[in-house]
Amino acid sequence: MGIFEGLRVVEFASGMAGPLAGMMLADNGAEVIKVEPRGGDSARATAGFQMWNRGKKSVVLDLVDNARDAQRALDLANSADVLIEDYGHALPEGLSFDRLHESNVGLVHCSIRGFSIDSLDRTYASDEGVVAARSGRYLGLDGMSGSDADYAVHRPVFVAPPIGSYSSAMLAVMGISGALMQRESSGVGMAIDTSILDGLGGATMRLPYKREGDKVVPASTERRTSLMWRGILMTFMAAECADGRYILMCARTDKHFRNWMLATGLTAQAADPRYSGAPLNFDCEEDFIELEQSLRRAMKLKTQEEWMRIFTTEYEVGADPVLTSSEFMSHPQMVETGRVVCLDSPEHGEVVQVGPIAQFSETPSVIDTPAPALGEHQALLDEVGSARANQNGNRTDSDVQSSLPFEGITILELATFFATPAAATMLAENGARVIKVEPLEGDQFRRVGLEFAQMVHGKESIAIDLKSSEGRGILEKLIAMSDVVLTNFRRGPASRLGIDYASVKRINPNAVFVYGASFGSVGPDADRPAFHSTPHALSGGAILQAGRGNPPVDDSYGDPCGAMGAMAAIAMGLLARKRQGRAQYVESTMLCSTAYLHSMNLVDYVDRPEKNEVDSQQHGFGPLYRLYSCKTGWIFISALQDEEWTALAKVLRKLEWLESREFASAKSRSENSDRLAEAIGAAMRERTAGEWEKIFIEAGVPAAVADEGYQFEEFLLENGLVEPETHAQFGPYFRTRPRVRFSSAPNHRGPACSLGEQTRAILHEVGYSDLEVENLLESNVVVADDVVPAVGGESTAAADSSSASSDGKGRVS
Repeated sequence: MGIFEGLRVVEFASGMAGPLAGMMLADNGAEVIKVEPRGGDSARATAGFQMWNRGKKSVVLDLVDNARDAQRALDLANSADVLIEDYGHALPEGLSFDRLHESNVGLVHCSIRGFSIDSLDRTYASDEGVVAARSGRYLGLDGMSGSDADYAVHRPVFVAPPIGSYSSAMLAVMGISGALMQRESSGVGMAIDTSILDGLGGATMRLPYKREGDKVVPASTERRTSLMWRGILMTFMAAECADGRYILMCARTDKHFRNWMLATGLTAQAADPRYSGAPLNFDCEEDFIELEQSLRRAMKLKTQEEWMRIFTTEYEVGADPVLTSSEFMSHPQMVETGRVVCLDSPEHGEVVQVGPIAQFSETPSVIDTPAPALGEHQALLDEVGSARANQNGNRTDSDVQSSLPFEGITILELATFFATPAAATMLAENGARVIKVEPLEGDQFRRVGLEFAQMVHGKESIAIDLKSSEGRGILEKLIAMSDVVLTNFRRGPASRLGIDYASVKRINPNAVFVYGASFGSVGPDADRPAFHSTPHALSGGAILQAGRGNPPVDDSYGDPCGAMGAMAAIAMGLLARKRQGRAQYVESTMLCSTAYLHSMNLVDYVDRPEKNEVDSQQHGFGPLYRLYSCKTGWIFISALQDEEWTALAKVLRKLEWLESREFASAKSRSENSDRLAEAIGAAMRERTAGEWEKIFIEAGVPAAVADEGYQFEEFLLENGLVEPETHAQFGPYFRTRPRVRFSSAPNHRGPACSLGEQTRAILHEVGYSDLEVENLLESNVVVADDVVPAVGGESTAAADSSSASSDGKGRVS
């Protein structure tokens, strides 16, 4: 039985975000009815549609001009357990949560907006590129420019992966799962609100939100001219090999960097005092340049395959081969973990696509039905009336619980660095109690400062020596009281520390065990460490982001996007336990989460459209979805739909484009994309970005100024989406708002925890006396925030904490 078996989901959504969320519910048993306008979902022309809408039923309704269709939509909503919508203010009033709740009190109503800021949602399109441009997300992207040696800090750079759309879908699934859990007890549904902007904020790394007075300091500000930052970028080098292929390095730690120098034969430089502080400290720029050039020359002496063998078998060096999207889908770790599926489509034949977001041992996903044809299930509208309306009886608003969906859930976090701990952070925002178990000297990620503070809001920290028998005894008591045991330790270390599935199940068979893996628990790379760059390199993302003809570039979304996938998996695992009474093993992977992010380019069939490609200057995907330089400033335009293209041509007074052989059809525009981009670019230079934005929006062309003068963090501050915080350890900073809002209760706003801050309280809670606690402290079994451990060996857990995939800079598996 699937997690969502027996539930009806009605989806008023198009594009990627809402449909991807609906797809995950369909993969796990829900009946998902997709409501499309007369012309169909705008994404039907894309390959991604075939994945994002598999397993669904399609009906066509005109919600604007047809009263009968509007009533049918209302009947569908009243028959539903879950409604997903991304229409925003275009959704008819009758389908709002307040109206539907009167007749269907059990309905879980999930809205995915562009910004979840009313004034902006009324003005701007809920489009990934528009939201990213308007929020300053395209600015300050140090090191991501494949076309500019100065790292393009002076202009916006298009971000290729749809991070906001993917992440908002994961947030929606988490919210829906939590709301359904609460409904199992109360019978009452609730409204859920999230946005593409929330997704962007939740899945963007390197944002410490440093505060100076009432101002936020953008993360890129201090990096532009720093030799230290250039040294960091060098450790993440996209290194060309003898065969013309690339390896994306991740040699950020001193150990990995030294090993890289030795592996490449730079033994003299490794012993040279000038490089004793490398990779972060150099006395002069000349020394830095000399070393970087030496590494690049050395990497060209062997092929990609030869270097990867050396780095994985002879030397321990963080590195991953840069693959194409097609190579990624045949990667053994994708195939052997069951993350590649093939569906037989009546329209397209065999369609290869990414499989389930997570593996569930007791409630496995079932993916066996392709995306529907437009209106394929129109007949079911005649079967839907108001029979299921008010399906939860006579409950009223007074029955609604004033609590967050995950209140009462305890998550035991045995994980380090970023991806897996960040998943627990987002659940803590929504009511869960998270107990973070740390080694005596603390999670290694603590040393990054403010970035870590954002990771431990609302958590409780207990520091334990897990290799001591007393520490293991404490751990067993914690496992016994937990609803979820969450770990990213690989198989060997997990087994040695007693945090493997078999050990946890023996102690607490009712606990949901979640493994936030890098590569997965099976396959040839199961025991390899992964880094933030790993899924970016393997998925084709490094090639895509760089732009046509440019060398691959690094990016850091692998960790936070992995966290989003793990977060959704945890929530679904908890819902399965609530609905079916069975705990189980749950496994998410960074690779699969990244595959969902890049799913547009990872769906393959005979007649599929061309894959997305960023132009050589990293402006965007083709002439109608890209950044343009204006008389002053930059603007982003999204005019992919026929009506938007027509409106654009009219605004630019180029009506001849609508009839010309070069531009009249979508195919001809694609074939002549460079000429069309040049023509539009010339017109853009006639006005300022602000002037064009106003003109385009009034004409119905989605657009936004992309360089308002503030970066992403500054946009959040200006719009009240961060709030000032001061912490005794971390100092002054801004904390971000929760990424999902529920109508049932305000989100949890707990402070960041210091190392061992709750050690004493937790030990007392699980039955230790005052004397026993003091003995544990004195013998260095545990550390409390007011007790410094004795000088002597490294924490017993520390040796194994490195087994969790990391690069020493907070990049996690």
